[in-house]
Amino acid sequence: MWAETAAWVEWLARWVAIFIGLGAVGRVLYLRTIGRRVDAGEIGFALAGAVLLMAAPSVAGWLFDTAEESGSEPDDAPPATDGPADMPWETITLVAALVIAVAGAVAAVAAVTRTTKKRRRNRRTEADRRAAIEARHDAVREAYGAFSADIFAVLERPRLADVAVPQTAALVTALATAGDARAAAGPKATADYAQAVTALEIAWRVADEHARKAGTSQLPARERAAVEQAAKLLRTALNDGGTDHERRLSYQRAMTLITNAIVIPRQALAAVEHRAHPVLDSKEGPRA
Repeated sequence: MWAETAAWVEWLARWVAIFIGLGAVGRVLYLRTIGRRVDAGEIGFALAGAVLLMAAPSVAGWLFDTAEESGSEPDDAPPATDGPADMPWETITLVAALVIAVAGAVAAVAAVTRTTKKRRRNRRTEADRRAAIEARHDAVREAYGAFSADIFAVLERPRLADVAVPQTAALVTALATAGDARAAAGPKATADYAQAVTALEIAWRVADEHARKAGTSQLPARERAAVEQAAKLLRTALNDGGTDHERRLSYQRAMTLITNAIVIPRQALAAVEHRAHPVLDSKEGPRA
């Protein structure tokens, strides 16, 4: 009685273990097939099924052996018929365990590969985002640099070169903040950099629009007249219409008027001096 019951328990335990193990691995493979993410819990569940497959029959076998040793069956009991205990459990168990182990290994490798690819993709996405932010930053820097190197642009929008103007001061501060954010490192570096570049773009737009709208109208009458006259003299000095002496005198008078009227960036002074270099170095007179 006890021996037969233990045999059936062993048979049931083996099939339950096989069902759970194969079901767990099958679920992992199914999730991989449909493209869903397989986390560590799913893989652990599959491996637990393999362990159950190997451990449960041993427990059931122990119960079977215990029942046989109890001698509960009479000596004259009829021989047992073929039943669950006569099935090739060793072969079935070995095959099922191998199937689960191989499938579990395949699922684990697939999960690791997927995670690695996702990390690489995230790194590429982060690099692309960083490059886009840097391009926006460089666009503002180039635009402001082009203005600062153009003497005629400065004469048309003098307030954009004057840090005493609140909008220009905010632009200079935003430029410095964006530069610091670009050089920073850390988990939040890209997010902080993006925020700083956005603030810089806004500051540039506000300062440029304010300077364009104001022009030279907010300068005192004397300075405004000096700027207008200096622009005319500079065009004469940088053109080839007059003699070197006339052009040199025009350049000298223009620079005197400008420096006494508005703030001129060093880049603009260097650029206009470079353009006027042939005239300033001519033999007709000393350089200004």
